[in-house]
Amino acid sequence: MKDHKRLAVLISMVLLFSLLASSTCAFASSKPVLKKGMSGEAVRTLQANLKKLGFFSAEPTGYFGDITLAAVKKFQKKYNIPTTGVVASLTHAKLDELLKAQQKQKQKQDQKPKPPGLAQGAEGDEVVILQEKLNILGYMKVKPTGHFGPITESALIQFQKYHGIEPHGVADTETLAMIDRLIGQDDRSSRGGDPEPVIPVSITPLYSVKIEHVPDLPKAPYLKGVGKYEGVVIHYTDNPGDNARIEANFMKTNWKNAFVHEFIDADEIIQVADPDYKAWGAGAQANDRYIHLELCHEYTREDFEASYKKLIRRAAEYLYINQLGVTPAKPDRTGTLWGHYHVTLYWGGTNHVDPIQYLANWGISWDDLVEDVAREYAAIEAQYGQRAE
Repeated sequence: MKDHKRLAVLISMVLLFSLLASSTCAFASSKPVLKKGMSGEAVRTLQANLKKLGFFSAEPTGYFGDITLAAVKKFQKKYNIPTTGVVASLTHAKLDELLKAQQKQKQKQDQKPKPPGLAQGAEGDEVVILQEKLNILGYMKVKPTGHFGPITESALIQFQKYHGIEPHGVADTETLAMIDRLIGQDDRSSRGGDPEPVIPVSITPLYSVKIEHVPDLPKAPYLKGVGKYEGVVIHYTDNPGDNARIEANFMKTNWKNAFVHEFIDADEIIQVADPDYKAWGAGAQANDRYIHLELCHEYTREDFEASYKKLIRRAAEYLYINQLGVTPAKPDRTGTLWGHYHVTLYWGGTNHVDPIQYLANWGISWDDLVEDVAREYAAIEAQYGQRAE
């Protein structure tokens, strides 16, 4: 009897080990080691994933050649993986991690709840007043009915897009405040009339800037007119694993939630929106007035310093172009250099506090950043003259 029990236990153990082995083999076969010279669907998937993450710009072919090799090595170097050019377990794991984070970010944006306020289906006098105001501003051309239907929602979304408010189609507090402000001041330029463009000072950027404007972005002028921004807001993506390419690619299909003018990382600067027109980066008040520059997450001191140098130079260049000088944001809403944190504190309309903590993680205070931008501004002044013609 004991022998039978031992045999049963032995058979169970063999079956268990067999199951584990087959599971391990199945997992390994789903993530094969990939290297130069190979071809097939696994290579095509690798190329597609590298493209999603901004490391592969060509169309996936399924062949692991020199272009794929260079992309893999760049990816490995970025994330401190041995730069072998061979896609093995560590590289697969990091790819999976970043792709999951990217998908999670997209789902978070898609699932963002609409704010409270008047929305489609509402009825009554408040809707009549809203429709009358949208008629005055030129976004509706129908008689007010008091019913919030698709026509009203479409007009409201058009208004929100034009004025840098998240286009959710709800007449929330921010949207109603903007409507009332525009009707109260009757300012043609802030309603998107034909403001006279400013003639900027012409300078050559110190670092190469890739111009990749997202198609169909709304072109709403700043409060003072086309090109007449009044300062710069510094942002941080707060998205470990990203880079400028990933963010620029993400903006192509997700700009309706928010967008900035430029993304900056250690390797490149990508301009996704025309700086002559406002972005949707930090609430209506800041969008009306400022350029928006966003710093991407870096893992090493070397990469952070490279991205930081690009950031402070670009901020100084934009401030110099409109001859704004460098002054820190203040509670009275003056100042030309802002963090998203300061917009939250002094303007409202947003609740972000970047980039203060990210900079502090690398030993940089906000005062340090202001001084560094002022130094770059002085260098530009010395090169181009105090006022260029």
